[in-house]
Amino acid sequence: MLHRERRGYLVIAIIFSCLMFLLIFGRMNFTGYAIFSSSGSDFNLGTYANTSYNGSGVVLAGTNLTGSYVSKVFDAGNDANWNNMSYVSGNQNIELIFAADNNADVWKSIDIGATWSLIKDDYNNGDGNEVTDMVRNSSKSLFILNRQDIWKSDDKGVSWTKINDDYNGAEGQNGFVLGIENNNLIIVEGDQDVWKSTDSGISWTKVSTDFNGGNGNIFGIAVNSSSVIFVVDGAADVWKSTDSGATWNLVKDDYNGANGNDANDMAINSSDALFILHNQDVWRSVDNGVTWSLANDDVNGAEDSNSGIVMYVDTSNNLYVIDGSEDVFKSTDSGTSFTKVVTDFNSGNLNVFGLTSAVYSTNLSFQVRNCSSSDCSDGSWQTKDMNSIGLTGRYFQYKTIFDSPDSSISSYLNNVSIDYNLINTAPSLSLASPQDGASYGYNNSLSLNFSVSDTDNNLQSCWYNIDNGANNSLSSCLNTTFSVSGSSSYVLNIFANDSLGLETNDSASFNVNIGSPTIILSSPIDVYLNSGVNIEFKYTPSDVDLDYCELWGNFNTSFSLNQTDLNPDNEIENIFTLSLSDNSYLWNIRCIDNAGHSAFNGNKSFYVDTIAPSLSLTQPIGTKTSRTSISLTFSSSDASPVSCKYNVTLSVGTLIVGSTNIENCSSTNFDVSSDGDYKLYLSINDSAGWFSFANSSFSVDTSTPVTPPSSGGGSSGGGGGSSLPVSNASGKLELSGVSNMIIKSGDKKTLSLSIKNAGFRFANNCKLITNGDASSWAYSKQIEGIAPGQKVDFVFDLNVPDSLNFGDYKLNLKVECDEARGEKNIVLSVVDLIKIKSIVQEKNSIEMYYLVNPRGLVGKSVTIDILISDGDNNDIQKTQDIFLVEGNETIERKIIMDIPRGLIGLYYVSLSPGFDSENIVKQQIILGEQRSFIGRIILGTTNSKGISYILFVLIICIAIFFIVRKSYKKEEYSEKSYNREKHSKTLHKHGFWFFRKKK
Repeated sequence: MLHRERRGYLVIAIIFSCLMFLLIFGRMNFTGYAIFSSSGSDFNLGTYANTSYNGSGVVLAGTNLTGSYVSKVFDAGNDANWNNMSYVSGNQNIELIFAADNNADVWKSIDIGATWSLIKDDYNNGDGNEVTDMVRNSSKSLFILNRQDIWKSDDKGVSWTKINDDYNGAEGQNGFVLGIENNNLIIVEGDQDVWKSTDSGISWTKVSTDFNGGNGNIFGIAVNSSSVIFVVDGAADVWKSTDSGATWNLVKDDYNGANGNDANDMAINSSDALFILHNQDVWRSVDNGVTWSLANDDVNGAEDSNSGIVMYVDTSNNLYVIDGSEDVFKSTDSGTSFTKVVTDFNSGNLNVFGLTSAVYSTNLSFQVRNCSSSDCSDGSWQTKDMNSIGLTGRYFQYKTIFDSPDSSISSYLNNVSIDYNLINTAPSLSLASPQDGASYGYNNSLSLNFSVSDTDNNLQSCWYNIDNGANNSLSSCLNTTFSVSGSSSYVLNIFANDSLGLETNDSASFNVNIGSPTIILSSPIDVYLNSGVNIEFKYTPSDVDLDYCELWGNFNTSFSLNQTDLNPDNEIENIFTLSLSDNSYLWNIRCIDNAGHSAFNGNKSFYVDTIAPSLSLTQPIGTKTSRTSISLTFSSSDASPVSCKYNVTLSVGTLIVGSTNIENCSSTNFDVSSDGDYKLYLSINDSAGWFSFANSSFSVDTSTPVTPPSSGGGSSGGGGGSSLPVSNASGKLELSGVSNMIIKSGDKKTLSLSIKNAGFRFANNCKLITNGDASSWAYSKQIEGIAPGQKVDFVFDLNVPDSLNFGDYKLNLKVECDEARGEKNIVLSVVDLIKIKSIVQEKNSIEMYYLVNPRGLVGKSVTIDILISDGDNNDIQKTQDIFLVEGNETIERKIIMDIPRGLIGLYYVSLSPGFDSENIVKQQIILGEQRSFIGRIILGTTNSKGISYILFVLIICIAIFFIVRKSYKKEEYSEKSYNREKHSKTLHKHGFWFFRKKK
């Protein structure tokens, strides 16, 4: 029973301790991992090969079709597990239209027939300047039929190989049409025999002989989505085969109603509508060839008498006709109307008898490597699953490989995040005392105060030495005191390591002059001040007979005495005040005691900079003829270190290039993705907090006249092919549902951003990305696919930080899909009227600093009611703060309130403006007696909450200790009583009753 009771107490103690651990440390963001990110100008720390950063992401540069980008080397600081890499990227599609003419030349169009370029001059190397037909299969291999020869290209028409030089053997007939059925090649030849190849043209089998009974040559072939083959012959009859050309049925006798027994070509669209080209007429059937109607009776108009030669339907259902003068006509309404898109596209290079197309995509692939050297030279590139990389090492690097079918499109890469968790980190160590440069008047029991921590909770030991002498262990890594031999200069070195051997250190130089004052300098030290008025030089002197102290500095060119305080306070902070002009300064404090001993601390530096940086922006202005390498030229100067950044928007305000840091604040260049009117915003800020801004307007216009290519000579043939559906290469998103809003510090809101796909293609992998001042307040893991016309809501949480300056914060909401992008900018206005900055208990009073937002209050007298109350809403102390709001700058107020003696525990401070009862600010504080080991009690800050939690847990642990201890004592006492009783019974049993104690 007693053992069970003890175990019960222990279980309760363990459970309670775990709950407290989760409660406290769960709020301290000990995540156990970190994330490296690459976006914007961060990419410029890597290496580009045929690639560049265009202002939005990494893309192929110029006309390059391949390239790579190697990231900077990411340093985790210590060995780490590299878990996964997420990124925003996208590939683009393009449809290339290929044409082959009777000069044996192959042409390509990347813009739906508007312009053409020669990609292969003489594809068959002089083996006859002819072409009969051209098709492509599902693997995007191109095939040309030239009489009895079959040629193939696997590189988008750049090079060609003859794969069969006599497909029908000794029969001697020439092929008339070439088609694709289930990736089988089909040829119908001059005697109407049908041949089939199942191995991409290498070998052929005759599957049908004179299938139409001598009814005339075949001039067009098409295959529908059910693999039914249709052909049209010279007698204007339409035939079909449902078994790969083995048997045929007459579908329509005289499709054009005796309007000429002839045909030039045949095509089919994605809806299985059939089209026949006959001279200048286009006929259409929507019922698998059973009935036909005249869709257009003059494709190229009355002024052009040239007959159409070849017809084709691309994957977007555009219908093309090329006539005898090599003019290209296009119909977007299934042949009803045609528009000439280019005249004589091949510059008189003879008739076209092969016409087909294929859709190609850009490609993006990744390799990664882990390394132990800082330049990653010892790592090997590996192909890994980016969702589970599984590499270990201190350093990490990734490589992105780009591939594009055409220089007009490129994949893009931006917003890379690399997730890792440290295997072990070195301890964190900071030496507080002795202060670097401190001067001491004694050599015994000098304070050694430091802070040390280890995120891996494996701190092992701490030690120190003086002047690199013998090491002294610091028990439990606790603060201590130390002594030195006498008056001299010393260096204290302190160290800490963890159980895995990682070590860290810190050091400080100090002076000992026995009998002289001790001096500690507080501020200003290594800071840039944006005001030189009433600079406070803070120091703490200590001496048993302190007499006076002096402020020294180079305030008047030479380092000399500036002021003297004849009655400095001993062992507390003293202040000299001085106003200075802009410059860099050195200062020190000298103190003298009544015995004539004097001491200096080490010189400290600071800077005064009251002037905003100068900034002159000269480019970009005017009209630019290129979208890449647009110059950003400016000059700036300032007395303190500066940082520069810029962004680019359209003239209507849409963000194009997000906030981008400029390395070394020197002129640079950037890219935009399209023509338009733009505005560039440039800002520079210095180390003292001053800003300067500039902006310029410019436009980009890259339009140039279209000049068709030229070549020469050739003659006759027919053509056709099949197509696969693909969406347009561009998309459009419309964003709505979230607008500018007023917020307060600490607000938590659930918001919804509506995304509508206003384009004509499906938008895949749509993600919400946030940028701007408030980017860290909002986050969404939602990934959606959005169909054309569909609207999807992206729901996300907006978590406003507790401590914010008053003002406007920009939030850029960007939705990025593989095929489209959209963005919306909103402004979040922080309108907290009052904000508590800090509360400090000073014995029987509290000192409070709070901020007031002057928005709408300029010129008014404001009254703030301040109340201290207990948990039952009983008033403890009241006061008012009355002041006049004179300007638009944030107002900082200081209030000191007396509090009754003996107040210990949890209380509340409330601030309420008399004119606005809804803007009450209430904060919890803990009042208590001062203790020397804490000093002043700081209330209402993160540190004070942490101290409160620790004290609370300490009290609970002490209580648990006494409970458990009491249970042990109770058990011990019970066991002793039990043993005495048992012993007495044993004696009585054996007759030794006389040993019993008499009463």
